[in-house]
Amino acid sequence: MSAKVLLFTSDFEPRQGGVAQYYGSLRKGWGEGFQVATSVVGPSEVGVYRLSWTWPVWPKWIPLLWLIPKYKLMTGAQFLAAGELLPIGTAMLFSHFAFGWKYFVFMHGLDVQLSQRNIWKRWLARSVLRCASFVVANSNYTAELAKEAGAKPSTVVVAYPCPTLARAESGVVNELRERHRLNGRNIILTVARLVERKGVADILAALSHVVSKVPNVLYVIVGDGPERITLEAQARAQNLPVLFTGSVTDTELSAWYELCDVFALTPIVSQVDVEGFGIVYVEAQAAGKAVVGSMVGGVPEAIGEAGVCVKTEVELVHALTDILTQVDLRTSLGEKGKARVANNFTQFKQVEKIKAAVANMG
Repeated sequence: MSAKVLLFTSDFEPRQGGVAQYYGSLRKGWGEGFQVATSVVGPSEVGVYRLSWTWPVWPKWIPLLWLIPKYKLMTGAQFLAAGELLPIGTAMLFSHFAFGWKYFVFMHGLDVQLSQRNIWKRWLARSVLRCASFVVANSNYTAELAKEAGAKPSTVVVAYPCPTLARAESGVVNELRERHRLNGRNIILTVARLVERKGVADILAALSHVVSKVPNVLYVIVGDGPERITLEAQARAQNLPVLFTGSVTDTELSAWYELCDVFALTPIVSQVDVEGFGIVYVEAQAAGKAVVGSMVGGVPEAIGEAGVCVKTEVELVHALTDILTQVDLRTSLGEKGKARVANNFTQFKQVEKIKAAVANMG
């Protein structure tokens, strides 16, 4: 039987997003012995404890100092895991010094960047990483960020996010096709939270050139966020063929992957946030679709050799046009991507990496 682990995280299901999905699928793939304490409100589940660890005065995370010992003892967990470097990692550092408890830390990219904003946070992050038994990074790109922040190279384990969406249901696919009159359309799909750094505005700009080269193009944007109003205005101003779906269920999301001809998401460099990996690229490849991304963060690693990474708008226009007009290219990239996911991005393979590291914690 594997060791019992208790993960503390402020990002978990039913919240949407890559990190919440990562932890949700990790828990399902782990089996018995992986429990979660989270501040995210949601349904009751065995092994998931939903609680609040903020209070009115600074620092707001202080309740973690007694909640971590309480839930560790209550659950019988042997080891602790921090879902965020700061402040959860800070609280686990205190528990390590107070009780000698071992812990490890998950890192996704943004958490590293936020921890480097001032001298105090950089010192705290370095201390948390140095005392951790090991660090789990969601990509080699994030692993390098973790090492720069203070993690010992020998303690960093890369465990990729894995697609968990069920296969598209034919009834849902047909219903969407009829509702939106998709027959004969060349569909570009983006799935993302609509924030500036995701680069959706750049795809809209490229689309104005693609439509003159490819007939019957439709750009479908799945997701919501603070930039949606701005993006809708941009699409209207240029009279572009765009469909904003808003947030959708996993069932509908699977159908959109099935319906699209190419998946595109081109994040931009940001001082505030970073694309540590990008599970949506792997989801699209799992559905056998060609993907286009940008040379930013962990995106090239998520896409691998089974897709196209671009640096400029001109390259983006060419990539989308080529994939949409060349059936052989589109099919080849889709098949390569599907095989790549089947061989490398399985929950069993990635979870086993973390289990092996936990087993070595002693």
